Amino acid sequence: HQQVPWPQIIKMRHVLVHDYLGIDLAEVWAVVERDLPTLKKQARTPWVSA
Repeated sequence: HQQVPWPQIIKMRHVLVHDYLGIDLAEVWAVVERDLPTLKKQARTPWVSA
């Protein structure tokens, strides 16, 4: 799944886990609404071996 933005996902997880007191909930929700539908489609796409 090369099209999946792994670095951004890892960064978001890091912020949510380690900087939870400083997160902007409106920004988190915007990411959910904007990016999650695409990520969900990408995750459902079968993995193809190279």
